Amino acid sequence: MNRFKLVVFDLDGTLTNVDSVWRFLHEKLNTWSKAKTYAEMFYRGEIDYATWARLDVSLWRGIPFKLVEGLISEVGYVENAYETVNWFKRMGCKVGVISAGLSVLAEKAVLDLGLDFAEANSLIVKDGLLTGEVEVTVAHGEKDKVLDKVLRRFGVCKEECIAIGDDESNISLFKAVGLSIAFNPTSKEVAENADIVVLGKLSNTISKIVELLS
Repeated sequence: MNRFKLVVFDLDGTLTNVDSVWRFLHEKLNTWSKAKTYAEMFYRGEIDYATWARLDVSLWRGIPFKLVEGLISEVGYVENAYETVNWFKRMGCKVGVISAGLSVLAEKAVLDLGLDFAEANSLIVKDGLLTGEVEVTVAHGEKDKVLDKVLRRFGVCKEECIAIGDDESNISLFKAVGLSIAFNPTSKEVAENADIVVLGKLSNTISKIVELLS
């Protein structure tokens, strides 16, 4: 592990037990029927990620941020999430997340799991209410651009970084780092773009890495 100094996790579906924080909130707030249309438009290539995010969040205009925080508090983590993060930290790595999800969940993960950093998209709040706007800092498929910022912060090069994720949003990250790990990949494309494929528990990641580097 001496060659690696930074570990970047995906958040939704990798560390957390919800596959998408966006859909989780829409289902809780009864806005999924409309949001599903916007999601389908994005995946068909009809709108870009920033446009999709703005349309998506506009459905929550006027909702109290405290309500969102309360719903987010219900989100848990996959088995062995804390133990796996802690193992990497004991190995001397900085550990965090780059998520195309929402910062309200990423910040919770920082506190719960003891992460060193988190990059995600921020809901805009005014007077305690959601404005229906979002600051997009991590676009789908562009996590490699955000990684550059994190690497500069910690003085680490790409070859010294491990990336772990489950879906297509992580492929650009996989191509940029020294070691990429597809954890329970959601598609064949994700698996094919990773150096290691890990199935089952997150803790299996540790044994796979130890095996690879021994």
